[in-house]
Amino acid sequence: MPVYSGVIFSKPEFDQEISRVVIEGHTSSEGDDKTNLQLSLLRASSVYTYIFYDMNFPTKGPLSQKILAAGRGEIESDKKRDNPGDRKVVFRFQFRSDELKKDILKTSL
Repeated sequence: MPVYSGVIFSKPEFDQEISRVVIEGHTSSEGDDKTNLQLSLLRASSVYTYIFYDMNFPTKGPLSQKILAAGRGEIESDKKRDNPGDRKVVFRFQFRSDELKKDILKTSL
């Protein structure tokens, strides 16, 4: 996250274009929906806590204004079987416009 944060705040246009960084917690399909949603939120919250209480990097303050922890439960899991790979945390970047997304897709292909 320090590297991502450093890039976001390296240029004013990046800072303005990236509106939010979402820490998404996910679970496998094992268990009931309510428990999985709570578990996924705890997973995302643990990562948030680690970033803001255990790490030290110069752009931590501004990043705290853009970051959000969210639980997604088993929404994107393999419903047919319990897959440990579904238990994860994903960082998603939300952009204000489609222009930056297009540029990123071009350079990453």
